[in-house]
Amino acid sequence: EQAKHKQIKIILNTYADPLVQANKNLAEILFSNLLLNAIQHNIENGVVQIEVFDDKALISNTSDLPKIPNDQLFNRFTKSHKNQQGNGLGLAIVKKIADQQHWKISYSFSKEIHKFIVQF
Repeated sequence: EQAKHKQIKIILNTYADPLVQANKNLAEILFSNLLLNAIQHNIENGVVQIEVFDDKALISNTSDLPKIPNDQLFNRFTKSHKNQQGNGLGLAIVKKIADQQHWKISYSFSKEIHKFIVQF
């Protein structure tokens, strides 16, 4: 609904059909949090791109927000901007789930694109 309101284009590219051993509920929470963040912190007429490979998934989004500082990235109750929605727990939960599933999560920012990579 929020994606419709902001007229965000969601692009899904699947280059593989990975068979991932994981707790289904935790995996859903992890990817839901990443997708929700990508939509909430996007711009009007922005883009969310999801790419799925054998060993990883990438979620990237356009945004007018600057890079998230590394020292704040996965901290609980941390928001990179005071005006942001939410309670600052989403990425901390994502990191905890990734660690529990023995996955690696990384973040990069370039040219107004925020990207999270989850390696299985």
